[in-house]
Amino acid sequence: MWWSRSTPVHEYGDNYLRAASPNECRCIIREELDFYRTIVVGGLYEFEFSHPTKDSTSIVHTFAPAIKKCIDSHPHLSTIISGADTNSPYFESCPRLDLANHVEIRPQPRKTDQDEEEAIARLLPDILDMKPAQGIPPWKVIILPFDDCRVFVAFAYSHGPLDGMSGMIFHQTFLDSIQREPGDTGRDGNEKETLVYSPTFRQLPPPFDTKKNLPISWSFLLSPLLSVYLPPSFGFRANIITPTTWLGSSIFYDDPDKLKTGLEMFSVDSTTLKKVLEACRGTKIGGAKMTGLLHELISEAMFKLLPSTKYENLAAQTTINMRGAVGIPADEMGLCAGGDTEIIDRQSIGTGTRSWTVARSMTTKLAAVSQKTKDQSLGLLRYLNDVRSWTLSKIGEKRDCSYELSNLMSFRSNRNSSGVQIQKMVFAQPASVSGPTLFFNAVSVDGGPMTVTATWQIGALDLGTHQSQSQSGNESEFVKAICRRVQEGLVRIAEDE
Repeated sequence: MWWSRSTPVHEYGDNYLRAASPNECRCIIREELDFYRTIVVGGLYEFEFSHPTKDSTSIVHTFAPAIKKCIDSHPHLSTIISGADTNSPYFESCPRLDLANHVEIRPQPRKTDQDEEEAIARLLPDILDMKPAQGIPPWKVIILPFDDCRVFVAFAYSHGPLDGMSGMIFHQTFLDSIQREPGDTGRDGNEKETLVYSPTFRQLPPPFDTKKNLPISWSFLLSPLLSVYLPPSFGFRANIITPTTWLGSSIFYDDPDKLKTGLEMFSVDSTTLKKVLEACRGTKIGGAKMTGLLHELISEAMFKLLPSTKYENLAAQTTINMRGAVGIPADEMGLCAGGDTEIIDRQSIGTGTRSWTVARSMTTKLAAVSQKTKDQSLGLLRYLNDVRSWTLSKIGEKRDCSYELSNLMSFRSNRNSSGVQIQKMVFAQPASVSGPTLFFNAVSVDGGPMTVTATWQIGALDLGTHQSQSQSGNESEFVKAICRRVQEGLVRIAEDE
């Protein structure tokens, strides 16, 4: 198979699994260069009966069996990334995991200091800015207890082998295990033996971005090259980015200590969310889904805040779960995300009676792209010989999109199951040196609220001298205003329904 190395496996050791795919290479090398750090998908767990939350050791032992179940169910969680400092990274199985390295308990916040959402928002940037671990599987479960019945569980992990949906899959397995099995109280008295776990050797699933899954035509392959040498009239140049496209600052990386993630977060309660979804299915916004609707509300908010004399359009990128398009099981972890970029013009938003044109148009386009496997730009990565040099060459260049929207959709669990439920989900991405200027990350709980985080590399919004305190404050106010307008827009839709 294509991912098998020509060199005998034994030269890489008995624990060798497979080579990283082109997109896995891109993400792994991006992290090794410190251009991207840790992705987070978290859940607020509510227990029917109290659990010990004051003692860190007790918390770890309570959740250890569920974490072991996740490791057994998903071989990526017992996988080490090797060769990250080369152009040919690969994966090895980790024969022995010490859960003490993969579980971290944060101090319980005082109720007088902040509510739960504020506490989570304060916690997230610190997690996002952590560098993924080396030499062990690059993931960690970070637990923030609120009381004996409510605990925030953050699954923090490397984006190299796993996408955002993999975080949802982790929580599904984790929740199912907690609902079925009681926690381990360390009754054998030997904590070290309880927390050290040796999983069965398991091969990783094949990667998503194979030649079979993502075929490339000759015309699509040659388009990037021909666009450099031929005039636009020949039709080989996309011309989606113009001087009036807002892209924030040029790509920059000063030093590791200055790479910080800015974050704003808001929630939409379950009643409002239900009415908005009903409006999308009804006559007012019929034909639009939540992702398309969020694109319209985000772009409208940004256009109102950006000077109209300078910026006329936005390059809006959407992350798409491609598992269904290529037959990968919905509950299989991996890096299975594709993407699409569309230009949203200021004039398409309008100022009068809403027609929801952008929401409907984006919904239609994304539905088509989610089933398209031929001539995906992601497939071009396999023709790139030196991913490291290509990534480094982006420093000083313009960013390729204004913002990215990644919607993990709705987390569904068995609401009839007693013992524990997830009341809220949170999804966030770290500062991305070479990525979009802004990330909008959405996730909801079936029958519950939707949470949206907006994250960015501090200094990347081009609102002043990057990395200064005033710059950070200006950026936070700008993003906070976007989030507030989006939240208010959703509330208005619900009130009109």
